[in-house]
Amino acid sequence: MHGWSGRGSQLYHLADKILENRMMVISVDAPAHGLSTGKKTNMLEYIQVIEEIDKKYGPFDFAIGHSWGGMALINSIGIKLKLKKAVIIGADNKVSEVISAFVKKFQVNQSVVPVIIAHYCKLLKVQMDQFDAERAAARIDIPVLVVQ
Repeated sequence: MHGWSGRGSQLYHLADKILENRMMVISVDAPAHGLSTGKKTNMLEYIQVIEEIDKKYGPFDFAIGHSWGGMALINSIGIKLKLKKAVIIGADNKVSEVISAFVKKFQVNQSVVPVIIAHYCKLLKVQMDQFDAERAAARIDIPVLVVQ
């Protein structure tokens, strides 16, 4: 699972090595990324995509997630995705940290961060911190390699 503003084909070096070891690879573009339709998405939609991929092509033994895709994967495993092992590369811990970094990148005042979080909490009818990786990780009982 790729990161924010990424696409599935970005991980082709990993996919090639996996294929060399005679394993199947499923790589997707998250909603509003790569060749997928839409102009916006959120963590909840990314988790739903992972669930749909598992229903259609799974069950899977292993999964790899990078950045935002890593956070979505950790959450999916913490909810119900059954894997033997997972690898998470360069994922943030808290959604609030991701939003803060995004705001900082565009040189916007940090005071908008709680406003953005409140907006998405209301829109999605969830508490944003429920997607924090440390919360999801507490519910995971498989080996997970985390590379920062």
